[in-house]
Amino acid sequence: MKLSVVLFLLFLALPVMAASQPVAPKFTLKKVWQIPAQTKFENYTIGGLSGCSKLGDEIYFVSDDRGNQGHPRILTLKYDSQKSELNTTDLKWLRVAKPVDNKTFLDMEGLARISPERILISSEGDLNQKPRQPVALFWINDKGERIADVTLPQKFIANGTGLQIRGTQNNKGFEGLSMDADLGLWGAILEGPLVQERNKLIMIEGSASGGTAVLNEWSYPMPQYIGNGLGAEMGVTDFVYDKNQNLIVIERGVSVSLNGLQFDVQMCTAQKEQSSKSIKRSCAYDFATDKALKAQVKEVQNYEGICWLNDQKTQFMVISDNNFSKTDNNLFLLYQID
Repeated sequence: MKLSVVLFLLFLALPVMAASQPVAPKFTLKKVWQIPAQTKFENYTIGGLSGCSKLGDEIYFVSDDRGNQGHPRILTLKYDSQKSELNTTDLKWLRVAKPVDNKTFLDMEGLARISPERILISSEGDLNQKPRQPVALFWINDKGERIADVTLPQKFIANGTGLQIRGTQNNKGFEGLSMDADLGLWGAILEGPLVQERNKLIMIEGSASGGTAVLNEWSYPMPQYIGNGLGAEMGVTDFVYDKNQNLIVIERGVSVSLNGLQFDVQMCTAQKEQSSKSIKRSCAYDFATDKALKAQVKEVQNYEGICWLNDQKTQFMVISDNNFSKTDNNLFLLYQID
């Protein structure tokens, strides 16, 4: 085939090739709210906020303190959608009931709320326990009572004793969790790869009606850091479904420098491919290079959670997990999609 013909065919294919790639929208920071480190409310320290979900005029924030700071709990704040204003003084706690056996370990990392009486929680468990405490996805009601568990495939459940040969890695379970009423489904993404499948992350989906079955499974590519910092192993910390049934994903890594721990965090747009049951992604937003953010928050923080703030899916919130630091504040960032 002549070179001119080849070039012509490639030219014709360009629109199709471009269309197969996730479109990266522009994320514009609009507001930043802070709750100071070590702030207490009703004897609980506000911190470790790892996931969020909005319903009506309330936003739920899961606190992932692993039981070290008190009872498993969810923080609730009021949000005024008309004024795009978060009320950081009108606080409530929702205590999450401990498992009936009083032995199962809760390390809550994600939550997704679709109705007042139905909330989905992700727990990473604790694989350092003997026997190992595996990951879990479970439903609670508006009283914090555990009402049903999602039945996870065995490959996600670590063998209880001996050399670990399957399951999630410790502290790298389903950290990303989202639910979408329009799509009628929930989704959960692993932070890190399974012990037996190191070359990818996995996303699972189920029915938002409260079902306990896993209905879909997708392969998510191993995240790669695009910034200028020290490259670290990246993982997914949270995501939302956008109005085009694509995903907006937060990827985070931690590296060590002379100044101590350094967080590398980026936001990506991802697209599911039905034929291959895989996900493609494009990462165009780096928290380290946003000048508007750096003007208010000097160093990249441990951004872990994301949730929509309006039904149009044009505004969303990103939250930081300060790990109950004595110096790092709890951060709430408002973004607009342009």
